[in-house]
Amino acid sequence: MTTLLIPDKQLTWFTRTGGTSPGDDSANVLDLSHKDYRNLILANNISLFDFRVYLFARQAFLLTSMGRIAEICARARDYIATMARTLRNEREDVGISFIESWIFSAAMQVIEATSKAPNSQAFSAAIGDLYVVARTQVCQFHMRVKISWIN
Repeated sequence: MTTLLIPDKQLTWFTRTGGTSPGDDSANVLDLSHKDYRNLILANNISLFDFRVYLFARQAFLLTSMGRIAEICARARDYIATMARTLRNEREDVGISFIESWIFSAAMQVIEATSKAPNSQAFSAAIGDLYVVARTQVCQFHMRVKISWIN
């Protein structure tokens, strides 16, 4: 499968980056009913953040129906990293806590959603990667809170 990467700066049809709605930092990235994504797309009023959430949730749904659970976890790791980079680069108004919270929440949601899948070496490796992503965010948040508490 070939992946086409388009730099965020070239996605000119998106008028805003998004991620500003209440609860966006903890909303389930696999829940297609969280927002009315389809109507947002049809009205050409969807943010880059919401569009990528929608695409990832759709991919996960299709991969689940094909029984490729390990691939969901591997794609989640890449999706989370890409979306976090986009938020850091495009949104000056978003706090680092929002990004850390979103990364942790997204990783844990995928882990929870795939927890009943049969174990395989690929699945275990992909889940392990997501746990590392989530743990890193907790450690970064803890260090920042600890430093700000000392100062």
